[in-house]
Amino acid sequence: MAKVTDSDMLLSWRNDEDSRKNSFNSDIVPKEHHDEWIEKIIGSKENILLIAEMGGVAVGAFRMDKLTIEGIGEAPDVRLISYVVAPEQRKRGLGRAIVAEGCVCYGQEYGLIAKIRKSNLASKKILESCDFSLLGEVDSGVQAYLRPSDKIDTVQ
Repeated sequence: MAKVTDSDMLLSWRNDEDSRKNSFNSDIVPKEHHDEWIEKIIGSKENILLIAEMGGVAVGAFRMDKLTIEGIGEAPDVRLISYVVAPEQRKRGLGRAIVAEGCVCYGQEYGLIAKIRKSNLASKKILESCDFSLLGEVDSGVQAYLRPSDKIDTVQ
């Protein structure tokens, strides 16, 4: 689990040029806004923020948020995911490893949805390699991918 002390590291990853290019908000996030957000997310029982490590070194993060659908309400069996790879760790296959581990940890309990920019080909490859399927375009230039829950329902 992420800690408040991870805030500066996460902010530097968020404000990295490539991260901003693939983010839905490409503005630089001010430290005070980020610090407020991290305290809120860490204190949440509904949302999860994990730091991915390799050999004791932080290499990325995986986030899972409660999903609310406008006009419908909470989707109790589905969670929205996002992830980031530390800029100095990119191009090593760690994005796929981070998403795959998140699927192992949470795919039994929830269906997982990811929203990415249509132009983000690296994330498209990662999601498809982790059994996410394209749902479609949800906003201009934004695509949603779904990985159904691994729950096995039996009918008697």
